[in-house]
Amino acid sequence: SISLDHKELLGETVGLIAAEKAGIMKPGVPVAIGAQPEEALSVLLAKAREVGAPASVRDRDWTVTATAGGFRFEDSAGTLTLPAPSLPGLHQLDNAGIAIAALRASGLAVPGTAFASGVATAEWPARMQRLRGHLAAMLPPDWELWLDGGHNPGAGEAVAAHLAGWRDRPVHVL
Repeated sequence: SISLDHKELLGETVGLIAAEKAGIMKPGVPVAIGAQPEEALSVLLAKAREVGAPASVRDRDWTVTATAGGFRFEDSAGTLTLPAPSLPGLHQLDNAGIAIAALRASGLAVPGTAFASGVATAEWPARMQRLRGHLAAMLPPDWELWLDGGHNPGAGEAVAAHLAGWRDRPVHVL
């Protein structure tokens, strides 16, 4: 989702940043839009209309919902039940949903076994990555060391939401 990011280049508001990022939209090329602040969503939809890019929007055209064993994606083409993303955080459901919506809108592929496998095994270095090397070995045995290189308020909010669910032991953040 769009948040305040690279303000010196993109603009001082979420709306201005959304307008800059919407510059990638092309006539006739479908665009999948995940959860967005209202200010960003209205700008993205206006740009899609302006250039004639068909837009598929979360909670309007498709939904993604966590389930006991993973998640469910639903749109007018049907329902997919998939394994949980290997990447930590509820925001990864939105990311997976955007990928499915984009694939379905493009007509390139219908997500299937390969997609499910990719979602379940994806790795993204420095984004909620558990470190297991030399530095982690220096910690007490029951401690874990995680790294996240998010660099804007939206990334911080996503990490904070994920950490709020970690209740089995104290969380220390630097």
